[in-house]
Amino acid sequence: MKKSLFVLPALLMACGFEPEAGTYTIEIAVIDDGCGMMGERNTDTGYADTGATDEAALTWGLTLAEDGSTVTLDEMFVCERDGKSFKCDDTAVWWDANEDMMMDAVVSIAQTIDAKWASATTIEGDLTMGFSCIGAECDSAAVLFEESGSAIPCTSTATFTAALGEDSADEEASE
Repeated sequence: MKKSLFVLPALLMACGFEPEAGTYTIEIAVIDDGCGMMGERNTDTGYADTGATDEAALTWGLTLAEDGSTVTLDEMFVCERDGKSFKCDDTAVWWDANEDMMMDAVVSIAQTIDAKWASATTIEGDLTMGFSCIGAECDSAAVLFEESGSAIPCTSTATFTAALGEDSADEEASE
């Protein structure tokens, strides 16, 4: 019993970090690319190559709200923050075929990021992305998506890790 009393303060101190803002380098491991959007892109067509490597590298600029309530990724996603965790949900019109092709089909994309800080400078999480369609001509829109290497409806899932870049840490130290 005495040994556990000494270990408890050390464990509490190790968990007491504050997440840092900055530019994070993200490594994505695709679990299921049902939408054909997470793989590497074919340089000729611009569409995802199926069967290509399941990992892609990118960066996110991450800012934290002063009151600690939100996390913003690349000034695009505003995510709800709960302590060391954050969740982003975003749905938007991807393609309105009514405007482009006089087709009764509106394709939407839904994206979810569910993440937590493993340390002050490391994030782990899950990504989910999916397409859906509303309209009488969604079957025709689906054929066009299939020709481009994607599908509707569909869902793609991945896990990711993100690490604060050295440049971000150097910038904070110089301020």
